[in-house]
Order: sequence, then C-alpha cells, then structure tokens
Amino acid sequence: MPRIVASHGLGDSAATWNAVARYLGAEGVDVDTWDLSGHGAAAAPDLPYGVDVALGQLRGVIAAGPVPVVLMGHSFGGYLSLRYVLAHPDQVAGLVLVATGPGFRSDEKRAAWNRYLDKAAARMDIAPGVEEVARQYDSAVIDGLSSITVPTLVISGDRDTRFHAGGDHLAARIPGARHDLIRDAGHHPHVDAPAEVGRRVAVLIDPP
Repeated sequence: MPRIVASHGLGDSAATWNAVARYLGAEGVDVDTWDLSGHGAAAAPDLPYGVDVALGQLRGVIAAGPVPVVLMGHSFGGYLSLRYVLAHPDQVAGLVLVATGPGFRSDEKRAAWNRYLDKAAARMDIAPGVEEVARQYDSAVIDGLSSITVPTLVISGDRDTRFHAGGDHLAARIPGARHDLIRDAGHHPHVDAPAEVGRRVAVLIDPP
C-alpha cells in the first residue's frame, strides 16, 4: 500500500494527525506528517513565506520515501495537496481532503478570503507573516479539479457547515470523488473522530 503524507492546517501542527496515524498504523499503513514553517516544531520561515515555498517543503517530505504517495491534508493542508497533485500528478496515488475548500475563481471572493485570513491569523499562535502561505492569488486549483485522476475522498465534519459547499464542489468536479460527512465532528474531524476518519481512509487506500 502507498504511504500517506499528511499536511496540517494553518495554525495547527503535525500532532493533529497523531490519532489517525495510530489507527492507520495498526492497519499497516505508514503515515508521514510534517510541520509547516512556524508551526509545531518547525522554525519560523524566512519571509515572504508563500505557497510555492510550502510546496517545495512538501516535495522534500514526499521525496524522503517511496512514491507515489497518498496526500492527506486538512484545511490549508488539503488545498496545498491539491496544488501539489496538479503540479506533480505522477507522484500522487490518492487524495484525502479534510475540511478543504477548492479556492475561488473570482477576484472578489479571493479578496474576501484574504481579508478573512488576516483576521483569523491574528487569533492564531503563529508569527506575523506565516499566514501568507495561505493567501490566494489565482484560481489554479478550482480550475484544475477536473484534471485530477487519482482516487479522492473528501471529508467534512457535519457541524462544519461553512465547508460543506466547498467539499461538495470538490466531489462534483474531481472525477470519481465522494464527500463524506463525519457525524458529531467540527472543522477537525480527524481529531474529533479519528477512528471513523481512519477507517474511511483505509478503505480508500485498500478497497474491499
């Protein structure tokens, strides 16, 4: 089975994957996690810290073991995984997108997102400038969804209604993808219900 490389969301750390990684490890699946710069055990980045830098870091994690891999990402980590598979489809065997949105096609919606990002970052325990990694400047992801050919599972918490439409859009545009809601879970279903998330990921990787 391919290994999983898991990317966390903005303001979190690799530790958010610990329980899911334990579940999948018991199923014989290797899960590699990593910290974005300025998160967890990772040092603050040189600024500006944009998405291209984070993509390079993710590429280094992937290159440290066998490829192709299944990319699993939460929130911004899912968006980063989408950007990665569009750039390097030969290195990716599957996608797990947890509480992830597809980005925005219109300039107005991207500007609104970036304003929201500024406000949200002020409440996070991250150094100033680290939030730039999640700033959006183009529609490359949302425009490229139909070209993704790997098995894809989209997961949302049933209480995280703000991300349901984005999850539905991903499942509708990525061929063969499905969108699963996790009962009694919020924006971090992998933390709220790790066994349920792990079970669904294991089925994606090794279908019955």
